[in-house]
Amino acid sequence: MSALVSSPVDLFRCRLSAALEMEHDSLRLLGELEMAAVSEDLRQAFARHADETRRQILNLNEAFLLLDLQPSEKTSPSTKGMAKETEALLHRTDRRLHDEVVIASALGAEHYEIAAYRSLVIAGEALGLAGVCELLRANLQQEERAGQDLEEAARRHALSAV
Repeated sequence: MSALVSSPVDLFRCRLSAALEMEHDSLRLLGELEMAAVSEDLRQAFARHADETRRQILNLNEAFLLLDLQPSEKTSPSTKGMAKETEALLHRTDRRLHDEVVIASALGAEHYEIAAYRSLVIAGEALGLAGVCELLRANLQQEERAGQDLEEAARRHALSAV
């Protein structure tokens, strides 16, 4: 049984640990999406976002260093579930529609990550963690840009699929 989370700092550490696991899960998912994508532009976009995700992982690790804390043993079942859902849908979908599946999956993951970072920034600001919040905002901005790029890709691919 895990210890009771009993302070705002403990809760922040748990949520920051979940964000770190979320990014590791996202990095794995991006590799799968890159392989499943049909179009070269999507494969390249997923490869670029994987590079950004590696930087986000470094930012989260740096946040733990600034806090002088170790990540807790926290899993991110939501991101693992999104990956399983994508895999199942890809197996049931004609390859010609894989781009639409991988875009929708990636967009769902981005929205989840954006919400996670927004809530972490709010909590970090309340705790007075300016340096940590700077790192979290950098990750948030990358996720928001990735979300916008995916929305544009969704529109392009939806039009070409009709």
